[in-house]
Amino acid sequence: MVRQSTYLAGDSVITYLPADKPTRILQLFIKFKPLSNTGVLMYRFNRSCSEVACNHEILMELKDGYLRLQANIGAASLSPINIADQLTPARWHTVLLTIAGQAAIVRLNDLQGFVMNFTGVVPDDVDYDQPMMIGSKGEPEVTKSDHPGFKGFISALHVNFEAYTLQHTEHWQGHGSPEYGIDIQTDNS
Repeated sequence: MVRQSTYLAGDSVITYLPADKPTRILQLFIKFKPLSNTGVLMYRFNRSCSEVACNHEILMELKDGYLRLQANIGAASLSPINIADQLTPARWHTVLLTIAGQAAIVRLNDLQGFVMNFTGVVPDDVDYDQPMMIGSKGEPEVTKSDHPGFKGFISALHVNFEAYTLQHTEHWQGHGSPEYGIDIQTDNS
């Protein structure tokens, strides 16, 4: 089966604006084929707030072949943790992340979910509707050493059960459409 996917070259990034739909639950699904063992898959953040209570960051990346998740939500945090076994490069993988209440659940390749509890208390009024980057944590020259960009293919992205397009197109405007993309290519693989 031929699948249309988006190729990210390591210095690529796709950015999304918030959907303007406040939500206390985050569910994120990504189907990806890594071509290297290290790279940022997804980064969500709230930089518009300087107070600890409303500031948050969620980072999902590959680190030495392992899927790694870390998060800071207000004063609560998840320490960086490797999820399951090493991933096989150049093969398709799926990840489903759910963050709700005081826990995060990661399900990799349709296997049993991995449950992590936050240390500290996630604020009751948390809003996970925040900007998101796919493939990078920011400008390449700023994050290259600590969090290199993702190199590989992504064929599906869903946030809270809504499909997001990976390419900016004039036919898909508003929610789920990238704000912009840098160095991304469409590929059939």
